[in-house]
Amino acid sequence: MASYCAPLALRSNFSLLTGTAPLESLVRRAGEFGLGAMALTDVDNLYGAVEFYTLARDAGVKPVLGAEITSRGGGAFLLARDLAGYSNLCRIITRRKLRRDFHLPECLAEFQEGLHVLTESTRLAGQLSTNMNKDRLWLLLASPGRAAARWRGICGRA
Repeated sequence: MASYCAPLALRSNFSLLTGTAPLESLVRRAGEFGLGAMALTDVDNLYGAVEFYTLARDAGVKPVLGAEITSRGGGAFLLARDLAGYSNLCRIITRRKLRRDFHLPECLAEFQEGLHVLTESTRLAGQLSTNMNKDRLWLLLASPGRAAARWRGICGRA
C-alpha cells in the first residue's frame, strides 16, 4: 500500500548550522518509508535543489522544491508548484540575500505565481492574505511542547 505522506519541511546539510542530513540519506529514508513525495526546504537557499531533484526521481519519490524563507516579520516555507513557482522562488531568495530591508509580504506580492506558502505566524498569514491568492496560503499548526519536532506533512493512505 502506497503512502501519501509528504514531509514538507525537511532541511539537509545545505542548511548551514541547522541541517545535518546528506541528501542521499534523506531520499534513501523516504524510499524505505514508502513516501510518495517529499519537499526539500533548506533555509534561505536552493543549493541542493538540483541534486535532490535527481536523487528523488531516481528513487521513485516525487521531489517538491522549496525553501524556508526567514524574514523580520516571520518566516514561511515556500513550495514551488511549477516552473513559474521555482523561478519566483529563485527571485525571492536572491532578494532575501541582497536586500537588508527584505520584507516577505512585499516580495510575495510581486512574486507569488506558482508558489504555495506555509507559515506558523498568524501575523504573517494575515499580512499575506491581503495580497495573495488564498488557495495557496496555508497556516501551519504546531503542537505545544514539540518545538524540537520540525517535521510537518500531509499524510494519508491509499
